[in-house]
Amino acid sequence: MMTAIRRYRADAFRQFQTAAIKNRGGEMQVGILQAARDRSGGDFVQWLENNIRQCAGNEDIVIGDADPPIPAEPEKYSPADFRQPCDYASSQMWEVWKTITPGIACSSAVWAYIVVRLIAAEKIEPRYLISGSNGAQTDGATEIDAALRKTGDGRAAAVDKCVRAFLRRLSGLLERGTRSVYQNCPPARAWWQHYIARQAAENIGGEKETIEKNAMALLKNPAVWELLSDKMASRLTVIGDRNLRDGIVSFLLDNSGFGERKR
Repeated sequence: MMTAIRRYRADAFRQFQTAAIKNRGGEMQVGILQAARDRSGGDFVQWLENNIRQCAGNEDIVIGDADPPIPAEPEKYSPADFRQPCDYASSQMWEVWKTITPGIACSSAVWAYIVVRLIAAEKIEPRYLISGSNGAQTDGATEIDAALRKTGDGRAAAVDKCVRAFLRRLSGLLERGTRSVYQNCPPARAWWQHYIARQAAENIGGEKETIEKNAMALLKNPAVWELLSDKMASRLTVIGDRNLRDGIVSFLLDNSGFGERKR
């Protein structure tokens, strides 16, 4: 099992997340947007990790023994395929990260490290994390430039909106807890959808391949995933329990338009 996956120290990354949204439109937020627009690959990673380290009092910020593997394909994600991975891209993510344990897969520090490794490998550009935040099909540069060009009262809000989009896709927003990890960080969302579909297929009964395929199609429905992940993240429910979660997926499969199970 990949129990020693390398990742950011949770407390160090939390300090960075807190600092990044502390001053709306301030120097740090502007710096994040400028770096996301103008830097790429290892250059951006060095800049980002220097900032995380500074927020953590210049202490070591990484724990674990081995870097998480990076999907071999696609060679590079498009902005749209990173934001909402297609079936193939999603399955490739699952294949290389399927040995990650659920206990750490709910950690924003884990997924931040993984997304940063995707940037280091030049699979994605850092500005992709901001792309589409205004509903446009761009690579993120348009949103960044529009925010930085603003003047007056609207500038701080525009800059803050872009930075929050960056943090959501990087790892999830701190203030929303694990709910944001499940919903907003694309690789984390893909991992959890595959994990739940795989677990359901093993537990529900029927033809596993068909169950898993139909469960994945169901879980990728935004309304279904938002509802299920909200409940998974809530302390007021035990929907995160495997048997109950599998039962809900089974019920939804039987009462949705995704076809009958093969027995």
